[in-house]
Amino acid sequence: MAWRTNKRFTVCLFLALAALFWEVGPGSAQSNDSTASNRLENYINKLSITPEQQRRTVAELQKLAMSAAETRKQQEALQRKKPEDERHAKRRVYLRTLAADFDRCWQAADERAERGIASAYDDVKRALVDLAEAYTLCASRTDFDRKLAGFMARHGKRGALVKRLADAKLWRKS
Repeated sequence: MAWRTNKRFTVCLFLALAALFWEVGPGSAQSNDSTASNRLENYINKLSITPEQQRRTVAELQKLAMSAAETRKQQEALQRKKPEDERHAKRRVYLRTLAADFDRCWQAADERAERGIASAYDDVKRALVDLAEAYTLCASRTDFDRKLAGFMARHGKRGALVKRLADAKLWRKS
């Protein structure tokens, strides 16, 4: 019989019989025989465990595993996306604060470029990249290009600065 090979069914049957005999008690088996069998049958029906219900095919298990993996991937993507969205929101707020006073930012970049050292040129490059994004977000790229041309008219002879800006794709070497 198939139910004999199913361990879960066998364990449930054993527990049902143990509960039944505990309830009936010793010495009263004959008087409660029909009641006991009815109780046992009701208990087994409550469990409603049949061997056919428990067995799944390999294809079903693979389908469930693929579904669980897909769900997990979607949840991980959402978890990765949330901090990224927060970072983008903070970046937009920062760019809007830069856009509030473009002239001050250009003046600060000009002063740093005047220092003539590599670390200052790196700072200028980062500042101009931020300014380019701020102009794109809050003004127009042509305004940025016009201001950059004026900036490069003053600092175009600084080869290291020109190279850094060309690498950042902000300026074309002549």
